[in-house]
Amino acid sequence: MVRRFWPLVFGLCWMGSSVGVQADEASSAFESVCERLRAVKQVETDFAEEKTLHILTHPLKSTGSLLFSPDKGVYRVTREPLHQELLITHSQLLQKDSQGNIQSLAVRSQPEARVFIDVFLSFFSGDNRAWEKSFDTTFSGSVGDWEIQFRPRRRSPAAKALRGITLKGHDGVLDAMTLEEANGDITRTAYEHQRLFLKSDAGEPATPFPLTLTSP
Repeated sequence: MVRRFWPLVFGLCWMGSSVGVQADEASSAFESVCERLRAVKQVETDFAEEKTLHILTHPLKSTGSLLFSPDKGVYRVTREPLHQELLITHSQLLQKDSQGNIQSLAVRSQPEARVFIDVFLSFFSGDNRAWEKSFDTTFSGSVGDWEIQFRPRRRSPAAKALRGITLKGHDGVLDAMTLEEANGDITRTAYEHQRLFLKSDAGEPATPFPLTLTSP
């Protein structure tokens, strides 16, 4: 169950403070991108995803929306081809299928899942200690057009599931993600209509973050 959540868990963004760069200009651009990402309180975005599985001839396609809060977690709604909901927090994973059935996983009882979730949620919170133990990271490009590559360290839990993750974006906004799993499966996700609520904005985000999932 944990393994199939990788493309979902890493479906939005990242954060950190150290990265492999080759020039002062790239280092400065990386720091600027980091600063803009740290300013975000909540992100709401639409997505279009394509999964190429080594056991299937044709890719699987899906569309939906995603809500991310560095403090609360990730809420993902798949609308096509079937309605599904996924809620990821520091303490649990909840998934609701098209029939309204809810499956839950207590993160505390799944050490491997705990590592994956802690790493992901640390990307936006600025706690690079969680993810730098698992990934070597390279930044390239400029503030207006950047690319980040994550390569799992050989003995990290991530290395058992992933070959790498590539994120592309502009300013403090993620536009695309490519995730390659250890078995050769590839997930490509494009994001659009990104709506950012900053920590400096007054009030609360227009779309509230759900605390749990409920059956009809």
